Amino acid sequence: MSGVSRSRLRLGLIAAVATIYLSGCAALQPKPAPQKKRIVILKLRGPKSKMVRNELVKVLEQRYHLVPQALYREMAKKLRARSMRPKHVEKVAAELNLYAIIDGRVMRRKGKKLALRLNVRSGADGTISEKIKLQTPRVFDEPARTKIDRELVAAIDGLPPTMTMEPEDEGGEDLAQDNSEDREKAAKERAAKAGKDKAVRDKAAKEKAAKDRAAKSKTTKADKHKGKHKGKSDAELDPDWKPPEADGGGQVVDDEAPPPPP
Repeated sequence: MSGVSRSRLRLGLIAAVATIYLSGCAALQPKPAPQKKRIVILKLRGPKSKMVRNELVKVLEQRYHLVPQALYREMAKKLRARSMRPKHVEKVAAELNLYAIIDGRVMRRKGKKLALRLNVRSGADGTISEKIKLQTPRVFDEPARTKIDRELVAAIDGLPPTMTMEPEDEGGEDLAQDNSEDREKAAKERAAKAGKDKAVRDKAAKEKAAKDRAAKSKTTKADKHKGKHKGKSDAELDPDWKPPEADGGGQVVDDEAPPPPP
C-alpha cells in the first residue's frame, strides 16, 4: 500500500470517529424543559381564605407558573374588566397569557373542617370549566394537599389551550416563554403608568376641591358679614361717621364737588 493510500485511509477513519462522537454528544444533550402553563389564583372569600390560598400556591407552584394576583387586579383595572364575567376574564387572560384562573370561597363545617368551592376558569373564553368541591381539615395535612393537587391538576390540564407554542430558536431558548415574560413586563409597565396617571388625577382633584372649599368659605363669610350688618345705619356701622353739612337752603354740601360756575 502506497503512502498516499495510507494517508487517505487514516483521514477517513478520523472523519468517521469524529462523526460518531458528535452524533453521540448531540443525543446526550438534555432537552429543554417544557414551558409551564401560566395560571393565577385570585383572592378567595370566606373564613381562613388567606391560609387556604397560601396552601393552593404551595401545591401548584411546582407544576405551573403562578402569576401574581396583584398583576391580574392591576390589568383588570386598566382594561376596565374587574368583574368575573367571562368577557372580562377573557380580556385580562388574553393580555397576561393566562391558561387558567382560579377563584372561589371557603366555608366552615362541623368537626373542625373547611368546605372549599373552587372555580377553574379557562383563559381561552373566561368561562367556568370545572367546579371543585372539597372538604379539608382546618389545618392542612399531606392527604389534603394530595387531594387538592389531584383535583386541581386534572381540572387545569383538561382546559383547552390558549396559545400555540412556538418552536425554539437556534440558541435553545423558548420563544413562547420569552413572549410571556415580555407580556408580563409590558403589563407591569402599563399598570405602573396607569397608577402614576391616577395619582396625578387625584392630586389635581384634591387641589381643585381645596380651591372650591376656600372660595365657598370666603363667600359664606361675606354673606354672613352682609347679613350681620343688614338694616343698620351708617352711624351704627362706623362710630366716626358724621352726617353731611347743609347750607342755608337745606341742601347738602358736598366738599368734594366742584364749585358752581360764576
